[in-house]
Amino acid sequence: MVKEHKIKFHEDDRAQRLQDVYKAAMPDSQINISYITSTGQVVGWHLHTKQTEYWIVIKGALKVGLSIPDENNDHKVIFEYLSDKNLRVLEIPPGVHHGYKALVTGTILMYYITEKYETVSKFDDIRNPIGVFGESWDTHDE
Repeated sequence: MVKEHKIKFHEDDRAQRLQDVYKAAMPDSQINISYITSTGQVVGWHLHTKQTEYWIVIKGALKVGLSIPDENNDHKVIFEYLSDKNLRVLEIPPGVHHGYKALVTGTILMYYITEKYETVSKFDDIRNPIGVFGESWDTHDE
């Protein structure tokens, strides 16, 4: 029998999101889709201790910041670029701070998270302010 499942919608000043798109088929994990409405804002620095995330940009482009701690808990920031012109999936494991800045208005990010947001992920979200690692989110013409 064909069934219809409602999708949770969330909107804030960072993005519009469809949350837990395949809820009925994924009891312990979820897929979210974010429509990013601004290129002027960095959405960032948070990490999870349990959850792994898998990101793919299906439209537009993102500058993705990753802050990876070493054995002394010093952080090295690297930037990856995801876009619809270079399709790939970025796997973000537990313990890695991450964030993004859209490079194109209307960028669409689809991401799979290994834990349900409502039961695990929202309690497994450790946040830090932008700039805490001394990073620059500016984009430069080269």
